[in-house]
Amino acid sequence: AVPWEQEDSAAIILPHLALVRDITRAYSLRASARLALNERDEAFRDLQVGLRVANLISSESFYVCLDVRRSAVANALGSAAEGLARHSWSDDQLRWLADCASDCDFLSAYAAVWRTEAAMWVQYWTWASQNRRQAGELLGQEFAASAWIRRMPTGWYYRHQLAVVSEAL
Repeated sequence: AVPWEQEDSAAIILPHLALVRDITRAYSLRASARLALNERDEAFRDLQVGLRVANLISSESFYVCLDVRRSAVANALGSAAEGLARHSWSDDQLRWLADCASDCDFLSAYAAVWRTEAAMWVQYWTWASQNRRQAGELLGQEFAASAWIRRMPTGWYYRHQLAVVSEAL
């Protein structure tokens, strides 16, 4: 169960990403095993399911989501490459793979993700400037910045916000 009531909203987005990663790995592994057993159609169905599961998070706009999706697609395409090397795929299956691969525009997705990440960091620095003690505690005692973030001049918070937004544009 996802603890929706917790204040750490960043942790809320993570549980389903582990599931996406694990499911796509399992389907890619099973597709490879089925290719080794010369079960071509079953292998292709596993490959399709893995790619469809990976694409379920394509609209999420955090970097970690994009990275999980990129990794999941890479796993599936690795299994697809095994099938290519074995000449296992039919013409229709190859067309489906080509269409699927052409839909994976990670560069455009990265631009959108970076804007979201920038907005998140601007929001963080706004919160940190108003809650200095909590921001220092959030970083933890072992992190060197925890002490200075409490004493940081207000202008530095705004400077960090400007730097993040400038990089995103």
